[in-house]
Amino acid sequence: MAKKKMVHESRESGHNLHDIGPSGPVAEIEVSGIDTLEPQSVVDTCPSRGFHSLIKTLNHIAFVRDADFPGEGFTGKLESEGFSFVEAEPSDDLGAELDEARPAAVILAGLLGADRIQQMVYQVRERFAYVPILILYDEPGAEHPDRPLTRAADGVCYSSMPASDLGLLLRGVIRSGFTIQELVLSNRKLNEISITDALTGLYNRGYMIDRLNLEFKRASRNREALSVLMIDLDHFKQINDTYGHKFGDIVLEAVSQRLKSLIRETDIFGRYGGEEFLIVLPNTDRWGAAHLAEKLRGGLESEKISHDFFSLSVTASFGVASSENAEVVAADHLLQISDRALYRAKESGRNRVCIAGDERNDEADPDQGRENSEDDSLRATIDVVSWRESQGSHIQALLSVEGYETFIHITPDCFLQVFKDRTPDLLVLDCSCLPADRIGQSTQEAINLAQKVKRQTQDHFFPLVLLLPEKNEALRDEAMKAEVDDTLMGEVQGEEFLARLRSLLHVKSLHDRWRNTYRDLTLARSRLIKMERLTALGEMASGVAHDFNNILSAILGRAQILRRDVRDPEILRNLEVIERAANDGAATIRRIQEFSRSTADRAYETVDLAQIIKDCIQITRTRWKDQAEMAGVRYRFRLDLEEPLHVKGSPTELREVVTNLIMNGLDAMPKGGEMSFHGRVVDNMVMLDLSDTGHGMNDLVLKRIFDPFFSTKKGEGTGLGLSVAYGIMARHNGRIECSSTEGKGATFHIQLPFERDQAPLLTSPPVEIGPSSAPRNLRILVVDDETAIREIFRDVLEPDGHEIFLAESGEKALQIAENQQFDLVFTDLSMPGMSGWEVARQIKQIHPETVIVLTSGWGKDFNQQHMAQHGVSHILPKPVPVETLQNLTRQLADGLPIEF
Repeated sequence: MAKKKMVHESRESGHNLHDIGPSGPVAEIEVSGIDTLEPQSVVDTCPSRGFHSLIKTLNHIAFVRDADFPGEGFTGKLESEGFSFVEAEPSDDLGAELDEARPAAVILAGLLGADRIQQMVYQVRERFAYVPILILYDEPGAEHPDRPLTRAADGVCYSSMPASDLGLLLRGVIRSGFTIQELVLSNRKLNEISITDALTGLYNRGYMIDRLNLEFKRASRNREALSVLMIDLDHFKQINDTYGHKFGDIVLEAVSQRLKSLIRETDIFGRYGGEEFLIVLPNTDRWGAAHLAEKLRGGLESEKISHDFFSLSVTASFGVASSENAEVVAADHLLQISDRALYRAKESGRNRVCIAGDERNDEADPDQGRENSEDDSLRATIDVVSWRESQGSHIQALLSVEGYETFIHITPDCFLQVFKDRTPDLLVLDCSCLPADRIGQSTQEAINLAQKVKRQTQDHFFPLVLLLPEKNEALRDEAMKAEVDDTLMGEVQGEEFLARLRSLLHVKSLHDRWRNTYRDLTLARSRLIKMERLTALGEMASGVAHDFNNILSAILGRAQILRRDVRDPEILRNLEVIERAANDGAATIRRIQEFSRSTADRAYETVDLAQIIKDCIQITRTRWKDQAEMAGVRYRFRLDLEEPLHVKGSPTELREVVTNLIMNGLDAMPKGGEMSFHGRVVDNMVMLDLSDTGHGMNDLVLKRIFDPFFSTKKGEGTGLGLSVAYGIMARHNGRIECSSTEGKGATFHIQLPFERDQAPLLTSPPVEIGPSSAPRNLRILVVDDETAIREIFRDVLEPDGHEIFLAESGEKALQIAENQQFDLVFTDLSMPGMSGWEVARQIKQIHPETVIVLTSGWGKDFNQQHMAQHGVSHILPKPVPVETLQNLTRQLADGLPIEF
């Protein structure tokens, strides 16, 4: 017996949950010891402790009874069914009192009252999240005035019910609670697995890209810096080849843990793929990121990795990129330029840190970099033209002490020879130590030289300093007319001279920055204008497609109606030609809409990359066929594709990538040529090669083709096509690379995960056009501003016995709907005055049971939430086939779910 409570427990054990029978004993099973059902994440994410970690045995019941309830008969039934139980008195902290008992189910007496039971249900739920709760009444139908009507409890039971029925009920709710808890824990475990790399335990690539996009948006909104580190282990292939892949896995695990121990808690660390790692650093500028990268590099290099008989030091190369970089306009660009910086780090010797945008100093020194950025003049190059060699040497020594790189020229001609190939940061014209008889001639030579140099450097600021032996206002005025920037007269004073030079170099630095900024803004403005033009063209094409769909609806609808009524073979043949041409036109319009449609709200789906390629070739047909034939140029396409090449992704984005590559290939072959497409599946990856026979690229261009705003089209391109393609591939967990030889064409290599499992395509069986045998006739309202389309709907559906009402506008449709009840409403999306969305919403308010179908010349991809808000059940893209209309109305008339 328990203290203050009567505890009755079955003494028989040795059975599992499935051995519980209607009248047999119930086993005492210690569930809290099942390790496989208790992942660490449960404690962190669940507000209460898990079901399996709380219950003592699967046959243990907590019975909370009222003092007036005669519970002996009921508890006897529990014992007869093999349940142990603990009786508890109602209290203000019932959950804590039941903590020691750890029941598998809780029964609350119904005589306790609604408010009291509500309170106790809340207390039990707070402590035992998944333990089932039943409310006990005397018998069915014996309603108590305070009977609680609560959704929190899992069911009711009755003291009058047979013991066997009571046992079945309790075993069922206990099993359900245990199953629910297992499902919750499994879902949490699956969620962890979906974002975690199996080998290292770090976040996987997909999660890292999602977090990077999120952090980039947050940093942009808060105007904070965001940096990333791209890390690649050096010579990892050699490690695998020498020590084996098992030791390679050990190295990856050890490196992961070592790097993880050195980063901040707020940093986001994951495995990008293979031996590459990615760290996202919120609120961190590029110098802070470089400091951390250097810390990680040193920490990794300092300790050896040992296992069994093997021990070796591992180093890594680091690429640093920050949103402070002017090239970064999207999260994808951070990955691209950090990858470029990583490439430089590996090319320049490995085991080093390189910062994107700091190509002049590949091996990053954060402290020195910040200092140098504050005073660019320390790296300046100064040329001196001195008519006396000894004085030139004196000035050179003075400048060298300050860290300037100095070159001495003894005549203007000597300087001009060098000036053709190299432009210094500042030029000193030294006439300070000449004899009196040479001052006038040499000064005039210096002024003439200044005029020549200024004419050649008029597009940027090039500072000139003239040194005169004595004060001479006339020569000073003449020098100013020649645009000499500063004139020092008399004996050269070291401190004053150097101060003047520093000031001019600082002005030059500011001027250069302004010039670069102005140039970048001008280029950005030009690119934005071009992008706006492209956007306008896309919207125009989309609008034309919408109008053309309305025209095709009338053509296709009339042709199909005539086919139903005509019996002449010749006329039928002609109608088939018209129908086929209309369908071909509709397919062309769909390709235009797919190409110009935004994909922000569209989920990834399984698509055939081979079909994407064929569609893109047709989309670009005007360029490679019509325009090319007018210019007398011929292009050939060669397809070698294993079909199907199924991948998971956005059809529109993938189509954008392939179309961009085709257009680039055509640009590279202005005199004609051949493009070949070779696709196959290798090791669960779709490998696609797109080759052209164009002029190719040199190594310098090849390294930069995926950089944002980099273009070789001399002002004709935006420089974003391949950059966007790179980002799209990254979002699809794929890769895009390029190999090329100048003069021998280029090949783009695309890799995407192969989607092996395919759901069967659901196709509706063909339905013969003819009178319907629907059991009931429908009242149908057709709303469209095009008279031809309204009449087609009427002529198709009236022969099937349906009553058709026509409205030429949304306002007219609402007037009709106020006095008429409709089973089905077809409404066009784009109409003058009131749109189809508003028509659907208001009709749904008047007649909630009416089925609303939206017909649209814009396609069929609409936001499901938006459709639900306006009461739209289905979308029919124009042109609508007659068979589709008849199938839809027949299904609705037969009371079947609408499918088409």
